[in-house]
Amino acid sequence: MPIIKDTDNTIEITLKDQDGVAIDLSTLAGYVVEVYQKPNILFDQFSQQVQTGYRTTNETDAVNGVFEIYLNAANTSKGQVGREVFYEVKTLAVNANFDGATEEHSGGEISLGNLQSSVTKGQTFV
Repeated sequence: MPIIKDTDNTIEITLKDQDGVAIDLSTLAGYVVEVYQKPNILFDQFSQQVQTGYRTTNETDAVNGVFEIYLNAANTSKGQVGREVFYEVKTLAVNANFDGATEEHSGGEISLGNLQSSVTKGQTFV
């Protein structure tokens, strides 16, 4: 799914375990998502739970691990057209076998493709 500069973008994400099975979002202690371009352009940060500096996610099918994040036009305007956009999801699960009884995972960075120019530059037509 291409990300278009200077326009609003909705990104659907499905969390799965190492076997490809969807993770029920209600079983997690929390998760955060960062959307960025390398080396240091952070578009936005999202969290399952309300916290300062993060916008909340929209869980559309929590049992099947599906949620959405919403990048608005102001956030995509920070990026450079033609450069790759990534996101990374970090999860926190309760696990008594780990220090602090929590287990942290990162899904690694996932490419959303190169940032593309908007043909309409955010204009709406009737």
